[in-house]
Amino acid sequence: MRPSPFEAAAQYVAAAHPGCLLAVLGGSAARRTHGPDSDLDIVVVERGESELFRRVVRFRGWIVDCFILTDSDYREIFDAGMQEANPSLQRMIAEGTVIRRTERGLQIVEEARADLTFGPLPWSPDEIDDARNRLSETAADLLRSRCRDERRFIASRLVLLAAEFLLRTGRRWIGEGKHLYRCLREFSPEYAAKLSSALEALNAHDDPAPLIAVCRSILEPFGGELIVGYER
Repeated sequence: MRPSPFEAAAQYVAAAHPGCLLAVLGGSAARRTHGPDSDLDIVVVERGESELFRRVVRFRGWIVDCFILTDSDYREIFDAGMQEANPSLQRMIAEGTVIRRTERGLQIVEEARADLTFGPLPWSPDEIDDARNRLSETAADLLRSRCRDERRFIASRLVLLAAEFLLRTGRRWIGEGKHLYRCLREFSPEYAAKLSSALEALNAHDDPAPLIAVCRSILEPFGGELIVGYER
């Protein structure tokens, strides 16, 4: 029988990163929402330098997905996440379960929490116009397409762009995949439901109208669709 997530994570860190400044178990295992196929998401901060950033291995019946930072490069990686409005490693560190810590490691945990509290930088007017143009052009592509399978791919991209637009203009963090949906659902359950319903209408009935309508309503407070007249 394999050990519990925390036990397996602690054993892995002891074996692979015994001298680390910090080790945190994140993801579903830390939230105790893991299932039989879940992996163990671990972030470690090493002393000195490391040639690795990520390692995925099998350990004691678990798949371990380990992100390896160092005391000299973690801030650069944190800043990149802030710039992209997707501070995934700060989330894991701030919200996860600490496995191994030092005084320096706890300072890094506090930095991660402070980053999340600060929130993403607001988009500039030019960045908003860039995003309006991307959303508008993709919506136009959807309406012009005469291929049903092609429309499904376009619609999938349109939903991602719409979700990111809502979150960034609302000065909220974004994510990837399931995390993007979770961020949107937390920020606006109404729009999360609308986009899901609109995508279902397109996939089930090949009807792009609901998705186009949702995207137009998202853009309306920012001047509406932007194709003709866009400058960069």
